[in-house]
Amino acid sequence: MQEGGVVRRVSLSNCGLVYELTPYGRSIEPIMLALGRWGFQAMGDPEPGDVITADSLTMALHTAFMADRAVDAEYELHVGDVALRASVREGELRVSQIAPPAPPVPPVGGSLPDAEPDAVIVAGPGIRHLIGGEVTPAEALAADIVAVVRGEASLLDSFAETFHIAAPGVGRAREAQEVGAFD
Repeated sequence: MQEGGVVRRVSLSNCGLVYELTPYGRSIEPIMLALGRWGFQAMGDPEPGDVITADSLTMALHTAFMADRAVDAEYELHVGDVALRASVREGELRVSQIAPPAPPVPPVGGSLPDAEPDAVIVAGPGIRHLIGGEVTPAEALAADIVAVVRGEASLLDSFAETFHIAAPGVGRAREAQEVGAFD
């Protein structure tokens, strides 16, 4: 991949070598995100013992990010041992890893924003049902799929609008129902 110009080796002080995508390598991102949205439709719930990593949660957020519907906010998301900061500004998403701490330094996604998050959301793997539009934010709160432990609970509506992948016929039907299309 290095010879093909997809990745390059980069030296990090006190951390050794890492590989990073070149601009050419980053050009495949829209295709990878489209594949992620496609695969989300067939993805089931995690099995006991399945591990959610900072990388998998970061990729899930990028895959579900709806730039055209994004609401500017700072979200801190905790799923299991993973904590991320999702910064949404002007239709752009930046995700920074809070926990677990891991090299390289600075943290993946760059340094954390100085401001406190607007909402701190704690969830289990069932958050995929909220992102998939299978449950509304109110239903997710009532079923203990998620909890807003800091900030206004109404920010969960903004989160669900900003991070959304609808399975055909599931999320879209619920959306139509919410706006009264079946009345």
